[in-house]
Amino acid sequence: MTAPHRTQGGARDVVGVVTAVLLTAAGICYASWLAENVLDTGLAATRSFVSELGSLDAPDGFFFRTADMVTGTIAVVAGLLGAYGFTSGALTAIHWFGVVLFGAATILDSRFPLRCTSARDPGCEDELLEQASSLHGFTSFAAATGAVVSALALLVLVFVAAWPVWLRTFELIVVGAFLLGGGWMLVGTALLDPDRAWLGVGQRIQLTAVSGWLVFAACAVLVTLPPSRWRRT
Repeated sequence: MTAPHRTQGGARDVVGVVTAVLLTAAGICYASWLAENVLDTGLAATRSFVSELGSLDAPDGFFFRTADMVTGTIAVVAGLLGAYGFTSGALTAIHWFGVVLFGAATILDSRFPLRCTSARDPGCEDELLEQASSLHGFTSFAAATGAVVSALALLVLVFVAAWPVWLRTFELIVVGAFLLGGGWMLVGTALLDPDRAWLGVGQRIQLTAVSGWLVFAACAVLVTLPPSRWRRT
């Protein structure tokens, strides 16, 4: 009976490594917006929203939309693999649900891009507000919700399961970045002059937190998350 046990343990290890690699790849790919620093996007990072990088009238829009689609696809696969091999209790189930929701919504987000950007079309500024409440706005909100739900579930696990100190610190930094970026956006949108609010900076902090969350989830799989109970023998 020892050989089958080794085989199952080996399979779990492979699933864990593949899941962690996919989560890390998703986190890196989701940071594709950093390419705006080397591409001539024509957008000011302090004022523009990252979704504008992938708008239909953006010169490099196809690149950013494709990066989001790849990110979402990788995240969905990673979430399903993680749910299969590393679900042990309600919190881990919620975590993997959040990963899959984030991935699926990010795929849809890339398929329903903004039609224009205010930097290239002065008449687009009012239209952006309309688009924000449309299907693109809904998919963006769903993706953010998935990330936040997963991050909060992991935050609880960090302390309930007494994970290593470096993982607790990592997760606190991720959640802190989420709160900072989200608070910046909420306060900024309440200001009369959006240009002075630097909403683009707040959103980019949020996106950095999402990439950090995906990498943290990869570390959690490798270091702390137990395998699914139904697969233990």
